[in-house]
Amino acid sequence: IFHLKNPDPHVRSMLAEVLGELGDQRSVAPLLESINDSDTSVRMSAGEALGNLGDARSIKSLCAMLRDPDPRARPSAAKALTKFDDDSMLEPLCSVLSDGNLSEDAEKARVWDVREEVVPVLGKLKNPKSIPALVQAFREEYGKSIGLFCSGVLNSLGWKPETQRDHVYWLCSSIDASGLIDKNGLEADWNEVRRVLVEDLKSKNVRIRKSAYTVLFYLKRPDILSDLIAYLNSYGDVKLAEEYLDRKSTRLNSSH
Repeated sequence: IFHLKNPDPHVRSMLAEVLGELGDQRSVAPLLESINDSDTSVRMSAGEALGNLGDARSIKSLCAMLRDPDPRARPSAAKALTKFDDDSMLEPLCSVLSDGNLSEDAEKARVWDVREEVVPVLGKLKNPKSIPALVQAFREEYGKSIGLFCSGVLNSLGWKPETQRDHVYWLCSSIDASGLIDKNGLEADWNEVRRVLVEDLKSKNVRIRKSAYTVLFYLKRPDILSDLIAYLNSYGDVKLAEEYLDRKSTRLNSSH
């Protein structure tokens, strides 16, 4: 345990991992100090170790780590929290799920989004008080993994779509046997689906716009091409335009 103060962060990180594997509860206190280490890898290892030890004293610190300054460290805290079943985690988990800025940080750093990791933890808690946060994330991120995860937890909690728009979002979060968005459900109610998604392309909420774009982009229907072009022109999203052109080029080349 003395080596948790070693000047070499690699040594500190390795020791934290070992302490988590040994399962000695006497390691909890020093690991709680390491969760605030200046080195990201050490914080990640300490968080994982605390999850393995499963001591309730770790919950508050792990919840705080969900907002670690480095986006790379946050998922480690969420994964560690899956080892606990304590309603004291509910408020901080819901707060993180509702904070879209955390997703933007993760996207910039090109790392896993902690908001995706907290949804299964909320699912494990099975507390109806999490429904408002889950619904908000579902309605904003229906075209992304977060929306899919939220719909699964909401279903397990007995929540059902409340509006026609919710129904469309629900269809967008339904997957087929191959694990992809179920096109058949969307095609069966296409006129309403198109109306909602095209409206969402004009939303002031960037996450809703991206969800709509993601679903429409996936469907590859020629009758929505003009809507996608209008979206790209309006918001100047170079990244999405490049993705679209690259995908289109691939399809054209494969047809020759």
